[in-house]
Order: sequence, then C-alpha cells, then structure tokens
Amino acid sequence: MSAPRRGPGWIWWASILAVLALVLGMAQAWSNIERMDLAYELGRQQAMLEQKQALADKLEVERDSLVSAHRLRVRADAMGLEPAGSGRIRIMEARPVGASEGQGS
Repeated sequence: MSAPRRGPGWIWWASILAVLALVLGMAQAWSNIERMDLAYELGRQQAMLEQKQALADKLEVERDSLVSAHRLRVRADAMGLEPAGSGRIRIMEARPVGASEGQGS
C-alpha cells in the first residue's frame, strides 16, 4: 500500500491558508487596538461629562443665590431703590410687530 500521491497543488493551498491565517490574525489585533482606543475615549468623555455636570450644578446654585429675593432686596437698598408705589406701575398691551398707533380695528 502506498501513500496517496500529492501534487504541487497542496503547496498552494497551504500557502493560501497561511496567508489567510496571517490576515485574520492581523485583523483581530487591529480590532483589539481599536476597541482599546474606544474604551479610552469613552472614559475620557465620561470624565469630561461628569466635570461639566458638576460645574453646571455649581453655577445653578450660584445663580439661585444671586437672584434670591433677600439678596436682591439688599442690593436694591444699597443702590437706593425702593418698591414701586400704586400709581407708578403701568401694564402695557402687546401689539404685533409693525402695528402702529394710528391703525386700529
């Protein structure tokens, strides 16, 4: 009994399989590198988001402090302002833009 005869075709198939294995290995390495880059970028973006949210919270507290009724009253007293009297307040009616006083319907 003799071994099956192999022609030169098996060398080509082995070469193709070796190249395919090399390409697949490089593709896997590249995808792992991209995954790590994305994970790093995600961590950086999350840290930036948390920092901006903390700043927004601090600014909201500061704004609430600055527009509080007590603080506005103290500032108005320091500038010599006082509440308007009963005859000093006017209520204006809203008119469409472009309407003049002479036109009426």
